[in-house]
Amino acid sequence: MTSTVIERFTADPEGLRLLQQAGLIFDVTELMCATLEEQSVTRAELAKRMEKSKGRISQILNGETNLTLQTIADVFTALGKTLTVRATDICEPEPQPPEKAMQVKLPPPLPNTSKVSAAGTGTLHCLEAIVAFECSLGMGA
Repeated sequence: MTSTVIERFTADPEGLRLLQQAGLIFDVTELMCATLEEQSVTRAELAKRMEKSKGRISQILNGETNLTLQTIADVFTALGKTLTVRATDICEPEPQPPEKAMQVKLPPPLPNTSKVSAAGTGTLHCLEAIVAFECSLGMGA
């Protein structure tokens, strides 16, 4: 049986750790970008509120820097929000037959505006996107 990308990553503790890191960075930066868009706040306005350069804000929102918890809290505070976190058990995604995976619809791409550009190309969590892709190719477990 052919293993999926997710299975190969999660079989190795180091791979699982890296996958967890990438997923968390993606989720947090997407939430930041969505909050900016929801509030019609530009990157320039966020930079002003945080007393940071626009370049630094771009690094944060593009996931190009190692975000500290303090920086994450600062961003959400500047947006009048608080971030709530919770821990859940690590579990493998449920395998889907290819015909079911083909029904997965990707969200429309975010509009390309001067206000906000998303950290990723869509709003699906990166792991879900990989699983859906593999299943659509018939590679799912």
